[in-house]
Amino acid sequence: MPRPFSVLPGALVLLALAASAFAAPSHEEVLAALERARALAAQGPPTVARVESLGGGWVGEEALAIGVYCALTADDPRQALLAAVNHSGDSDSTASITG
Repeated sequence: MPRPFSVLPGALVLLALAASAFAAPSHEEVLAALERARALAAQGPPTVARVESLGGGWVGEEALAIGVYCALTADDPRQALLAAVNHSGDSDSTASITG
């Protein structure tokens, strides 16, 4: 039997925000991308269009936002990973972040 997928969405976003704040002196782009992911997560389950609205994942802040968004919105790990790989961008990177 699969184990339930449980993530504390607020805690995950706060952890990512805290990590990004210390990652580089200029972290505004990362914070903005994570805020877009958090706001988008409130709109419901992951879709390709929603994932792609965060970017293609070709740069770090976009890949992180997509990974966090997929983890926040999915009901289980499989759904999160499927959302992270089924877009036209750098899907192997976004899936690895999601996982």
